[in-house]
Amino acid sequence: MIVFCSCGRKSTNEASNANSVKVIDLISEPGPEITRVSDIATDLVYVPLQTTENSLVKSVTKIVTRDNKIYLRNGLTDILCFDKQGKFLYKLNKTGRGPGEYKFISDFDISSDNKILTIISGGNLLVYNNTGTEFVFNKSINLKPLIHSNSQPPSKLSMIPGTTNILLSCDPNTGTEQSLSILINIDGDSLYFKPNHYKFENSTTRYIMINESLQYNFENKVCFKEEFSDTVFFVNGETNEFQPRLLIDSHGLSGSPRIRYDREYGRSHGAEAYRLYLIIETPRYVIYTYEHKMTQYKMLFDKSADKKFKLKEWVDGVASKSALKDDINGGPAFDPDFCCENLVYSSVDALTLKKFVAGEEFTKARVNDPKKKEALKNLADSLKETDNPVLIVVTPKE
Repeated sequence: MIVFCSCGRKSTNEASNANSVKVIDLISEPGPEITRVSDIATDLVYVPLQTTENSLVKSVTKIVTRDNKIYLRNGLTDILCFDKQGKFLYKLNKTGRGPGEYKFISDFDISSDNKILTIISGGNLLVYNNTGTEFVFNKSINLKPLIHSNSQPPSKLSMIPGTTNILLSCDPNTGTEQSLSILINIDGDSLYFKPNHYKFENSTTRYIMINESLQYNFENKVCFKEEFSDTVFFVNGETNEFQPRLLIDSHGLSGSPRIRYDREYGRSHGAEAYRLYLIIETPRYVIYTYEHKMTQYKMLFDKSADKKFKLKEWVDGVASKSALKDDINGGPAFDPDFCCENLVYSSVDALTLKKFVAGEEFTKARVNDPKKKEALKNLADSLKETDNPVLIVVTPKE
């Protein structure tokens, strides 16, 4: 109880310091459910990713868009570049141990001028020049001097728009990390950092959970949230300082470091904590996913109305409420995963799309634009079952 109260005070202090920062009450009851894409969007389009020998997509694990190009992380090994129509252009695939090579890609980003690609692999930051036709290796930077010697390397990175500076986010591992959020320049020099206010020691169990550190881009701002904190900060591109952007208020129930270092406490109380896994933001909406008592919820917060709505729910990994119904094209349900330049993205396997379009639900679907439904049918019929996934691109309301 003492630990939870302490977390509550931290959340309150962060809120008071944030002044006019938008507050989202994480645990309050949501409004009526949103069930249709048209409730929150003006358009939805399908973009088939060209299938070639060099562009086979295993899984879409991140999307970044720049200058009418789509960059996606393919599993943990490739960065594929397509144009906005889905035509394959070029890729980064340099797994190995030599110069410019890597074992895996933890995260990546493209500079706002579309000239530099940066990736994290293990304890190294790799920098490549983006020529428009290929990625050319520039240099590798050892990140270990920037973090605690026993800590895991950073798991997330984002390039600050208009600069070549990079935000690195680390997951709490040993509990002794001096900082979980570090701003560096392209040469690896530290520019700014946020002290770690959630330290813990004497940990006998070290583990990393999925998406403990969260990062996202919104209107030329890089935003981030640390584990155990309710505050979403952004990087001021002019001063390099970290400033509050949002408060996703858990009322002190977002968990405490004790869950990490006290095994028995973690087993008995871990499910009670409210843990966020995803945040994406558009001019009007904040979409976020959290877990509580073995149930996951995907929520939408309407900033203009100051209200939140449930989009999807999973119980023990099984969806008890499906995602948004595509009433624009008649396609499969839309489940938002990524946001780039105010467009929201998801993807669907070619086989899944073909089966859906061939089914009764699609045939009977009433849509806003019958021509778009017919176009989707033609697209599905043109695909092979083994083709690359199809991107689903939604334009949210403003």
